Amino acid sequence: VIFFTFTLVTHLIAAPFYGFLAAKVERQATGREPLDDRGLAKTAVDALGRELVKLGYILPRMVALFIISWIPGLNLLAPL
Repeated sequence: VIFFTFTLVTHLIAAPFYGFLAAKVERQATGREPLDDRGLAKTAVDALGRELVKLGYILPRMVALFIISWIPGLNLLAPL
């Protein structure tokens, strides 16, 4: 639980910076500027929104697995 929570929070914090990292890598690899005319704030908000969508997908499944792991008999199916 700690590992998954740490990973989710880390990705949520780092998400706004992934676009800038990708732009620098593309600039270094190809020598051209990426075709992204969005500003700093728009890029950060978009990245944060994508991470929240991922969190919305993962969180209900994580809660369901947590509940299943506490029910005797069903907890044998939780790893599957």
